[in-house]
Amino acid sequence: MDILIGTAQIEITPVSSVYLAGYNIRKKPSQGVHDNLYAKSIYIENNKEKVALVSLDLVGLPLNIVNKIRKAVKEDVNLDNVVITCTHTHSGPNTISSINTKIDDNWFSLLPNKIIDLIKLSIKRKEQAKIGVKKVNVFGIGKNRRGNKEEVDPELGIIKVQDLKDRVKAIFLNFTCHGTVLDANNLLISADYPAYIYKFLSEVYPDAIILFTNGAAGDINIGYSADDSALGEKMNIRTFENAEKIGKKICNKVISVINDIPINNKELLVYKKKIIKLPFKTQLPQKHELEEQIKKRQDSIGKITDKSKKKKFQIRQIYDEIILGKMRGQYNNSGFLNTEIDILRVNDAILVTVPGELFCKLGLKIKKMLSPKIAMIVGYANDYISYIPTKEAFSQGGYEVETSLFADEVGNILINEIETLVKE
Repeated sequence: MDILIGTAQIEITPVSSVYLAGYNIRKKPSQGVHDNLYAKSIYIENNKEKVALVSLDLVGLPLNIVNKIRKAVKEDVNLDNVVITCTHTHSGPNTISSINTKIDDNWFSLLPNKIIDLIKLSIKRKEQAKIGVKKVNVFGIGKNRRGNKEEVDPELGIIKVQDLKDRVKAIFLNFTCHGTVLDANNLLISADYPAYIYKFLSEVYPDAIILFTNGAAGDINIGYSADDSALGEKMNIRTFENAEKIGKKICNKVISVINDIPINNKELLVYKKKIIKLPFKTQLPQKHELEEQIKKRQDSIGKITDKSKKKKFQIRQIYDEIILGKMRGQYNNSGFLNTEIDILRVNDAILVTVPGELFCKLGLKIKKMLSPKIAMIVGYANDYISYIPTKEAFSQGGYEVETSLFADEVGNILINEIETLVKE
């Protein structure tokens, strides 16, 4: 049986001002829309499997919302396999519990049904199609913000979908770099640099859905300190102009190779899912302790005159506010968090979903494990559990480690679980 593929996209931009995600220090709501946000679906079917792959221009989506969508899709169209990933823009509406930024209930309550209708529309549009897969390098964009210069991933994964008349109907992209070209000072809704990928590729391929996914970008951005970013410090590289430059660079690479991507007639589609347990740190603070520390520190920060000392206090305050938000939203007394990993094989491509911000070194390890297949790490998928650092990073400290709820073996456990699922 031939592979059947259907595509669809809908706009999910809020129609009113909302609080934006990603930066704890940004306490003002949005003041307009720079570019629209989208939800996009690619539905793939052969005689053995059916799966819908959805990408959202959002920072992340919790597992309970993902499962709510899956339940409705199962009831409506009898589809079991749904993967929902987020591009991780920090200029979209808040979707994750935080103590400083509210979730807009009016907008958020409508989101699941929009995604459900999107998936159903992509199924309705299914037609015979052909798939080609390729990986290329795009150098000079992603940098390791912890200073580990060798731990970057310049690979751009491309899946091209054509109809039987060889018209490009979808371009699936996978690239590793935080959706944070725009900083905490930005108050305009935006998909960040992927917005320009959509814009420029759509001009060349107007009939195609351009679906972007982020990779193991936990410690990868365009080259600035996580602490400085958390404090909202202005940097001349964090502009819409630079986001456009980055988007155009990725777009130009796609255009230069897409016609050379060979079509593979294997018609291979395999989907596997596994619920895994990730251990919390054993010495996490109590919520009431954090609340007291935050209040006490807030009262004293304004009185500090020494700039260096004040910055340290502000950083610690932001860390504790982030931890408290996660304690309220994710922590439970079992000592473990249940989350999910998926494996999706599409011909020569193997997509590995990760439910948060995986450190790049761990992503590269997964890719090496799956070589010579074209492996793509799809981060921020099916859940949002924040940072998944390496064990070495835990011994070094820093923003990602300090604000993680997980024990230092979390990365190794995740890798082992993925290896087990691949063998199955």
